[in-house]
Parts: sequence; C-alpha cells; structure tokens
Amino acid sequence: MAPRRWLNPLFAMKKPKGTILAEKLAPKAPPKLRKNTPLAPPTLNLFIRGDRGTLNAQITYNGSKLPFFSSGIRCSPEDFDREKNVIRGDRTATLRIQTLVNRFNLILAHYEITSKPYNLEAIRDELLNIETKPILTLLEAARQFYASKYEAMSHEFTEGTLKAVRTKMTGVPDFVREYLGRDDMPLQEFTPGIAHDLKAYFMGKEHRGLRPSTANRHIKTFKGIFDFAVANGWLVTNPLTGYRHRNDYRPKPHLTAEQLEAMRGLVLASPSLQLERDLFLAQFGSGAADVDFRNLRPEDIKRHTDGTPYLVYTRQKTNLRAVVPLEEEFMTLVAKYATHPRSRGRLFPVGTNQHRNRELKTLGELARLPFQLTTHIARTTAASRLLNDLRLPPGVVAAILGHSNSIVTEKTYAHHEDETLVERVNQARKGSEATLRPTS
Repeated sequence: MAPRRWLNPLFAMKKPKGTILAEKLAPKAPPKLRKNTPLAPPTLNLFIRGDRGTLNAQITYNGSKLPFFSSGIRCSPEDFDREKNVIRGDRTATLRIQTLVNRFNLILAHYEITSKPYNLEAIRDELLNIETKPILTLLEAARQFYASKYEAMSHEFTEGTLKAVRTKMTGVPDFVREYLGRDDMPLQEFTPGIAHDLKAYFMGKEHRGLRPSTANRHIKTFKGIFDFAVANGWLVTNPLTGYRHRNDYRPKPHLTAEQLEAMRGLVLASPSLQLERDLFLAQFGSGAADVDFRNLRPEDIKRHTDGTPYLVYTRQKTNLRAVVPLEEEFMTLVAKYATHPRSRGRLFPVGTNQHRNRELKTLGELARLPFQLTTHIARTTAASRLLNDLRLPPGVVAAILGHSNSIVTEKTYAHHEDETLVERVNQARKGSEATLRPTS
C-alpha cells in the first residue's frame, strides 16, 4: 500500500511549481566574499585579433578592464601559445613578450612591497614606457655596468686598477661566439648552466687556463652585472642568485731564510739578472707592493732620533700610510743605485712588472725554487719574516705593510711555521704557569 503523503513532512514543505519557476528566472545575487579574503592581483592578458594581427595586451583587475593596447608584435593565432607566452619559430618576438611579462610582474612586486593600491592606468603607462626600449643584451649590460663602475671608481683607484676593470670582459665575447654561434645574447637567455660552461671555458687551457678561484671571481662579476640589470628594471630576478661556487685555498708562496740566502749567493753574469736580484732584495726589505716600490723616492726615507732609517710612504691601493724600519742591506742598495740613469729621481730603476717577472722566473729556476718567483713574493716573504722570525704582532705588521686592519694580514700573509706555533704556545703556557704558581 502506498504511503500516505500527508504523513511525510518533506512533502508538506515542498513549494508550489509557480514559486520554483519564479526563483529560477530571478537574477542571482553575487556570492558574498569573506571579510579577510584578499583580492587577486591584476593580470596581463595577451591575445591576437585577426588571422595575421597584432598581439594585444589588456590589464584586468577585480572585474574591471582597461582598453587593450598593442605590443607591436605581429603573428598568427596558430603560432602563439597563450599558456606559455611563446611565439613558435620567432625567438626575438618571444623574448619581447617575456620582457613585457617580466616587467609587469616587477611592477606588481613593487606595489606589493610598498603596500600601495593598484593603479591600472599607472601600471599601463609604466609598462608602455619600458617596453619601448630595445631588448638589452649581455655585452651591452656589461658595458653599462663597467661604465658606471668606472665612473664611481675613477676618483679613488689608479689607472692600473681601472685598466683591469675595463679588460675583465675580454673573454666573454669569444665565449658567446663559440658557445652560441653569435656575437651577443639577450640577458633573459643566461642561465646557471651557462655559468658552469663559462667557468669551464675560463679554466680550459686552450682558451684562458685560469685557476678555479680566478674563474669563480669572473662568475662573481657576472652576478654583479645581473644585480645591476635587476636594479635598472631590465630583469626581474638574478639568474645566478642560487649559483654557488667554492674556491680552493692555496697559501701564497714565500722564501725561507735558506732560499733567500741562496738567492743572495747566486753568481750571475747577466747585468739584467743582477739588477733584478737587487731590486727583489730591496723590495723584500721595504715590504712594499710593486706599484709602491717603483714610486719610492729619496725623500720617503726618514731618520729616527737615534739615527735609525725608516721608510714612510702612502699605499696607492688603499691610500693608507705605511711605516717600514729599514735594514743595512736596503740602505746599501739605495746608495748603489742612487746615480743610476734610469732612476730619474726615484730610489731604484724599476722596470715594468712584466719584465721583472720574466727575469725573476729565470732567477727562481737558477735558485731551484719549487715555485715561480714573482715580484709579489718579495712582499709575502717580508710579511712572513716579520711574523715568524721577528715575532711581531699582526697589528704592527699590518701598519708596516699598509693594511687596513690585521685581519687582512692574518688571512693573506700569515705563513705560520711549525716551530713558531709550538714556540708561541710554550711561551704562553710558561706565562700562565708563572701566573698561577702560588707565592711562598
């Protein structure tokens, strides 16, 4: 038997058919948003009108739309991938689209950081102004980066340092030409994988033959270039932000007391080699860098109240004052070359650093040194002698070498010998025992 409908409460709650039809035809109210629901940021929609039309862009936000504007790129709708923002078969047009999208995201990020309300007209105007600029390439960004760096450094550094800055990018055009088969590359195409290939290129013997630490410094320079590009709005993010490199530590070589005596005892028939040996010993006595050693003049030598000579000069690299007590060997070499025709008002007739290193390489081979002798080894040997033989504190050695602080001296030039370390620890232990010993 069928159930009685008047006993079913659901049947009693049903509405008449006319009421249900009227509710379906009535306009539905928009769904209510929660109080703390954040609005979605503005979006940039790209679309093409016509068979071979122009790629247009339109900014929408919270249901409102701005009139669309042209990007200046023409292509067919079949070649344009709206999901990936890519035009098939046209790399240049794709890069222009990516530049437009990246710039739009950068503008939105600026609004989010500053917590400003979105202004669609201002976003569109800024986007159009940036888009009118041509796509920046890697070498052009590097040139602008070094131009700004050169302008900032021109009042503080020497011409030699500025020359090194100008010539640091010499290997990049060759790498781009061999790696990509063209003369330049857009900034957007540079990836961390290319950075690894560039490092291998710098370290390759057939190209540059640089050490890993030197190659890493070149990659670090590239990170600075991309930071410069991000700061100028050419890129949204630095592609090398996550790139990590590890430098191999190799202590700077220096001459021991026995090797220094072997240098002094060499019998040399060549006057050029004799001159370079004397210059090396004089530079060792001064502890100066090559550029400072070549500029020393007689008025830089002062006399203490007890008659002891000492050297006072200003370092060209750091613009710091260096004070160096002089020994008899240095003063003997000063007197020997005082009337040399190539001195020209300076203490010594110092030639170019390249010529000196060539001659010192021959001297190192004659003295059977386990490393290649250079002008900078005279400075490292002087620092090692001051720290190990004379037992001077690092702060005093930093003042002699013209360092900004003792940390640079300890990190760069401190070559602690085993005997020196053991002797210093024993002296510290004896001092502590004498302090703790009870007095009777």
